[in-house]
Amino acid sequence: DYGNYANRIGLLYYNADVHPYKYTDLISNQNYVWGVDSWNNMRGNMFTANSPVNPVYAPYECLLSGYIANLLIPGYAANISSLSWGEARVFPNLMVLGDAAGVAAAVCKNNNTQPLYINQTLMQDVQNKLVNDVGACLDKNLA
Repeated sequence: DYGNYANRIGLLYYNADVHPYKYTDLISNQNYVWGVDSWNNMRGNMFTANSPVNPVYAPYECLLSGYIANLLIPGYAANISSLSWGEARVFPNLMVLGDAAGVAAAVCKNNNTQPLYINQTLMQDVQNKLVNDVGACLDKNLA
């Protein structure tokens, strides 16, 4: 997680709100289950509540397609694993990704560069604008 610190664009709170892979993931003791109970059926008893306590750093790279230099993808096609997406696809996390994509697009436009080729100076500009202009929290110690 701290490997994402330098290029962080926000904090994501994983939420055990995933669609099951098969109908048996929704059944426990012959009753239908949802949320954390369905999650635990699929992946083992990882959570005892609907969300972990600590957030994770969302890296800028999760907005990149990797193929198209001038495209940021903040929503359902975000560049994260399917396991992470199943956990991070809740509305507040989508808003974090959307805010970051908007700020990054503006910074890249103002600096005449493309998002795929952002450098560390521009990354710091994105982070400063997220904190100062959008009010984003980029540090777990402040969350």
